[in-house]
Amino acid sequence: MPMFSPLQAFNLNPQKKLTYDERIKVFPTEHPMVKNKDGSVSNVILSGEDILTPDGKYAYTVAFPTMVGGKNYTKEQAFEIAKKQGLDKYPKFNSVKEMNDWAKENHGNIDKQGYLVKTKPSTSEMIMKAIKLIPSFRK
Repeated sequence: MPMFSPLQAFNLNPQKKLTYDERIKVFPTEHPMVKNKDGSVSNVILSGEDILTPDGKYAYTVAFPTMVGGKNYTKEQAFEIAKKQGLDKYPKFNSVKEMNDWAKENHGNIDKQGYLVKTKPSTSEMIMKAIKLIPSFRK
């Protein structure tokens, strides 16, 4: 069974950390914001499907959005869209739990073009940016 880290799922170095204003293409589809019935806004509602090997053994879980192009789809419809786009263009995980953990960690960080973006810099990133702005530290 292949083992994926979320970054490996996007063909990136698993040691790499996403920094402020950096983007990673996670979905090949468009995801504009849509107002929900409860008044909140969303652009991605995540679902997943277990992918099996030809002999029926678990291979991995693929994550895909059920909101595409501003429209809500059933899980089955959304999975058909993902298959047409190519499942290799979607993140892969070792389990549903791993996918759900990733989704929780990155909630609200998928932009309308399907990129994962880090919207808030970490404290250390803000300090480093501030230090670079201070003339005495630029020497």
